[in-house]
Amino acid sequence: MTFMEVLLAITIMLVLLSLALPKMGGMFRKNRLQADARTLTGALRYARHAAVLSGLGTQIVINPIEGQYQIQIVEIEGDGRVTVLRPGDYPKTVRLSDDVRGEKLLSEEVFFTLIHSGAELSDGEFPRIIFHPDGSASPASIGLQNNEGKAVAISVYRTTGMARVEEGRPVLPRNVRPLYLLEGEGIYEDLGF
Repeated sequence: MTFMEVLLAITIMLVLLSLALPKMGGMFRKNRLQADARTLTGALRYARHAAVLSGLGTQIVINPIEGQYQIQIVEIEGDGRVTVLRPGDYPKTVRLSDDVRGEKLLSEEVFFTLIHSGAELSDGEFPRIIFHPDGSASPASIGLQNNEGKAVAISVYRTTGMARVEEGRPVLPRNVRPLYLLEGEGIYEDLGF
């Protein structure tokens, strides 16, 4: 091969690469959204299994403004009150895996757009999803979106406590008001927490 042929081959590869990079960037951003949705769904499923195996309740508390969520072991009283247990107060049979302890963060490009949960809240509390020892849960709908407008919906079902991810925005039943809603570019509506 001559020097000119090598130079021409490199030029063609650079042109093809410059055409492919913008499309690959969008693919990576969509993959971050999917990865965050799968991680949150995994945490929801872990919380359900921990509640069933421990005989205690668990909850996931979501801080939508900071893009954080955390699993907590709780005691559920007969009247529905929930008391968060500290790690030192857990029964010996209960232990959270190192992978799920602490607060988890969404990627920088991913944010919560909507949260609805059937769990009751007091003033100042963040939205939460409670899992009971029988496997049931407070029903919930969670919307995630990236900066490009791609969205996924995560649903948690009341009777089974199972979590499922779907493409698109969450759909709420009629007359259901979300606990948290992103109204526009960086404007959050405080809906009770």
